[in-house]
Amino acid sequence: MTDLANQSLSMVSQSGGDLPWVLIDGGTFNHMFGTDVASLLSNIREVAPHPVKTTGGVVWLKHQADLHLGVVDIMGGHVNPYMDTTLIAEGKMVDQQRWLVNTSADHGKVIQTPTGSFTRAHRCLVCWLSV
Repeated sequence: MTDLANQSLSMVSQSGGDLPWVLIDGGTFNHMFGTDVASLLSNIREVAPHPVKTTGGVVWLKHQADLHLGVVDIMGGHVNPYMDTTLIAEGKMVDQQRWLVNTSADHGKVIQTPTGSFTRAHRCLVCWLSV
């Protein structure tokens, strides 16, 4: 594991919490904060309702928040009370946080951030398992 992942794992381990699933998603339009990270959210605010298609139908999300994971700040994500898992919008992190994302057959997906890099593939998803 990288220093960035170890720092995040240490933060949650010290708080006594379980490790939530945080997925780096190349297809989501915005960050989606699931219920597993609810205690880590700050600056929760009401916004105009936004429809999101799910396997259970369309849900309307009406709150946004910020999520702080170790040294990484993930700002302006929609709060999704209908799922546990958190989705981090890869494109937003590239545009707003200067992440570099490289994919190769040998290494899967490698994500470089201004504070470090990590490689984590779980099936076809990239997971930040050590929140």
